[in-house]
Amino acid sequence: MTKQSVERYALIAAGTVIVALTAGAFWLSYAHLAEVAGQHGINSSPARRWAWPATLDAFIVAGELLMLRAGLRRVTDGWAIALTATGSVGSIALNVAGVSGTANASALATNVRRV
Repeated sequence: MTKQSVERYALIAAGTVIVALTAGAFWLSYAHLAEVAGQHGINSSPARRWAWPATLDAFIVAGELLMLRAGLRRVTDGWAIALTATGSVGSIALNVAGVSGTANASALATNVRRV
């Protein structure tokens, strides 16, 4: 096996892992954001509950596709980076804000330090 073929297999393996991790992260984030939407009054409309997290994910997907296009052209696309960052920051912020029980987590950490 040549060095080039080993590098190619490593690249394919890395790409496969990246796609799997991305799909898992999108699924977890989407499911949580749909839950948060339901907890904040959107539960009565399944279409709106579905669309709410999808809008954030659409920013990320669009930005990443534009970054891929820019990468293939060997240029930097500021709009692609901004779209991806906007969707990512929004998704992360809303996922963190939707986590319940964070006050108990800090109390638990304090008690663990005492032990």
